[in-house]
Amino acid sequence: MSIVPAGPRLVRVSGKDYDRGHSYDRLVDAGSGRTVRTMPADLAGSECDYDDRSALVCSGMGAESQVAYGLDASTGKDLWRLPDQQADRIAPKVTAAWHGRVYGTTDHGSVALDARTGKDLPNPGIAPILVNESAGLALDQDGSNLIAYPTSS
Repeated sequence: MSIVPAGPRLVRVSGKDYDRGHSYDRLVDAGSGRTVRTMPADLAGSECDYDDRSALVCSGMGAESQVAYGLDASTGKDLWRLPDQQADRIAPKVTAAWHGRVYGTTDHGSVALDARTGKDLPNPGIAPILVNESAGLALDQDGSNLIAYPTSS
């Protein structure tokens, strides 16, 4: 079983019910133990980052392609989902989320998205793997050197 923070009061609980052999992946209210949302089956195993403000942002391999989606960190309700064929938008591989911004990569380079809407933000030119109020940490193009970039709130 795995339990990770998913919001101010939510945790993500995933694992396998060995009695029945079924996997589970859900958002749970940490205070009451009540399941708030079962994660979609086609997104089970996706990686999620709580932006430390109001959104849980997840990405992983869907049935056919990379997917990324945002959930409200208090209620677990859907905020947005990519890819969006109607808007001709692909899904990034999310690398980090912090205070309303989502960072990620695509085959075309780094991207930044709004954590509540999924809309594009100005591209920072990097895809940090860890961000806080002081710095963003990213790997260089070779993936061999860790570089620290100053952040602004």
